[in-house]
Amino acid sequence: MSYKAVLKRLLPFAATFCVAVFITSFFVDLHRPRFGEWRMRRYNECQRLRFENEQLRNENLRLRNEMENRRTDESGESVYGSGPGYGYGYGSGNG
Repeated sequence: MSYKAVLKRLLPFAATFCVAVFITSFFVDLHRPRFGEWRMRRYNECQRLRFENEQLRNENLRLRNEMENRRTDESGESVYGSGPGYGYGYGSGNG
């Protein structure tokens, strides 16, 4: 192929490509992607979720303990049956 034939095929393609990139630039950010920022955001989000999960575990444990204490106070014995009359320890009456 001659130089003119290559130019004839390449020039319309290049012009169309430039126009397409120009029009696309109105709708999409054409800057180079910044993966470092994405990784940092993802890391921070995971840290926040871990911290929140730990807080929820602690609150759940606190509420369970509070519920057990209320049951113990109301019935006079523990939920697990370690109150008076159970086992073989001092004051149980079974030993």
